[in-house]
Amino acid sequence: MPVGTEADEGDRCVPGDLPIRAGFTLDGGDGCIADARHHAAVFLERARTDRHLPVSDRAVDVTQLVVSELVTNARKYAPAPS
Repeated sequence: MPVGTEADEGDRCVPGDLPIRAGFTLDGGDGCIADARHHAAVFLERARTDRHLPVSDRAVDVTQLVVSELVTNARKYAPAPS
């Protein structure tokens, strides 16, 4: 269901609400891919519980897959910090 279409808007995310944001730094170590996946899942769970947004389990799974690929590629191909 799209955001803002439910009859009772009292505790749902509606246009004009502040966005939820998250930021973190990965250390680039062996566990950073799992850490990134975990942070993505926690962020989506916050969207689901705090904002009452419809986040499916499938959306969480796909997001974690994409995050894994992005972090893996960053570790593999990005130059080291100078």
